[in-house]
Amino acid sequence: MSVAECIEPIEQVLPQKFPTDDAITMVTSNPGRILQGANLTVALWAQAMEGNSQDINMRMPAITRSLKRLAELGLGHTTDHKGVRFQFIHESSDSGTTTPSTHLS
Repeated sequence: MSVAECIEPIEQVLPQKFPTDDAITMVTSNPGRILQGANLTVALWAQAMEGNSQDINMRMPAITRSLKRLAELGLGHTTDHKGVRFQFIHESSDSGTTTPSTHLS
């Protein structure tokens, strides 16, 4: 997977899914996909690391910068921000996703 495939969800999907500055999403303690494009092979997954769930503003500049840095590392890396762990995961063309079992590594 190329770095460009990890950057695409941040540059293309994030502004569409979260169009305003007040773009809150709830992230639970179970890993879940939060950014996915119809024709993209990589999705952004997130997991709350503190408590059962965390509300996070996806348009905060610090989040955007952190996710862009993570995208530049490619697949297999994680970053934590305010109690939420993020990871780019390859989307499998035949089964839909490659799902982490209980946590993002």
